[in-house]
Parts: sequence; structure tokens; C-alpha cells
Amino acid sequence: EGHTDSKGSPDVNLALSKKRAEAVKDWLVKKKSIPKTIITTRGFGETKPVAPNTNPDGSDNPQGQQQNRRVEITVEKM
Repeated sequence: EGHTDSKGSPDVNLALSKKRAEAVKDWLVKKKSIPKTIITTRGFGETKPVAPNTNPDGSDNPQGQQQNRRVEITVEKM
């Protein structure tokens, strides 16, 4: 699952989050020989932040934004 901070438009962030997730999938397939057929990717853009993107006064929160630019990997038991 790919995620972004809130900078930029929602459409751009959604596309970026999808690309971010795909990049991790590509790495896992190429470098760790995980079959691509068992990996699914999704992009959520800025919709699921784990930290505030802004401070209480409305200014940017760089540390929060950095935490929100991420990929989360979920491993499901088969």
C-alpha cells in the first residue's frame, strides 16, 4: 500500500502512491525473487496519514509529512 503526504493535488498524490507501491513490488520481484503474481499493490494518496501533515498553526510539519510518504507491506498467511 502506497501513501503520500498532503502536498500536491489529490489526483497527483494518488498516482504517486500507486507508483510508490509498484516500485516496492518491482524491487521485491527483481531482488528477492518473490513471484509477482502473489503481490498486489494499491495507492491511497494522502487519505491515510499516520502523522499530521501540518502543525496546529497551519504551517507545514516536515517530520509528519516524511512519515506519511511510505509503503506498508501486509503479509497474509496462505
